[in-house]
Amino acid sequence: KDIDDINYKEHLIRKEKIEEINNKLQGVLNIKLEYKGFKDKFAKFLISIFKGSNVRKEYLKNISENGDAISFAKTVRESKEALNQKYNITNTAASQILEWLKEDKLMEIETFHIPDKIDIRLKVGEDYKKFSDLSLGQKCTSLLLLLFLEKDVPLIIDQPEDDLDNRFVYEDVVRILRKEKFRRQFITATHNANIPVLGDAELVVVLETEGEKGSKMKARGSIDIPEICEGIKETLEGGEEAFTRRREKYGI
Repeated sequence: KDIDDINYKEHLIRKEKIEEINNKLQGVLNIKLEYKGFKDKFAKFLISIFKGSNVRKEYLKNISENGDAISFAKTVRESKEALNQKYNITNTAASQILEWLKEDKLMEIETFHIPDKIDIRLKVGEDYKKFSDLSLGQKCTSLLLLLFLEKDVPLIIDQPEDDLDNRFVYEDVVRILRKEKFRRQFITATHNANIPVLGDAELVVVLETEGEKGSKMKARGSIDIPEICEGIKETLEGGEEAFTRRREKYGI
């Protein structure tokens, strides 16, 4: 019971943190936490414990789906009838379980920790999609959104546009950048001028390639400096018209 209490306290800490993240992301991401939710790991553990026995895997999977390790061990210690009733298994299977589980195996089961299951979903249109169903760009967007909220240390991002979904760059990533920049520093190397423009960057460094020599600094300063504006417009898709339109749209 002491182990179970510790596991539950850890769960409550995770739950509190996830609620904080959900509030900060304002519906862009939805994260849910299920206490001891990784039932498949418990099933695999039971299958390994009963390897060599005559207990059928379907019974073990049923046990894993209808309780946790501690409650299973407790039921085993009670009686065969308790096993039969709680997990809806045959008397033969219950007898096989009792015969196989000596004290050392029971103690191993009692100390097995079933991890919490975290479900991350990204809002796409009006619906939330499971992390596993997202495109590569959407997965990267989800992870980047979480990184934005992590602590107060600087975050360095190398060419985020390579892996990010464009719509999320405009609607979510940039919005969080503008909000969080007062709390922490973001350093981004990018070919996508939308990021410094829509993210309202405090300092922009425009680099110019010199072939094999690498690159040199062409201009440095805020977006309001003419040289910076020109450098941004040169790389911004759509040119000056797009530059003006996007600044007006996002209120920069």
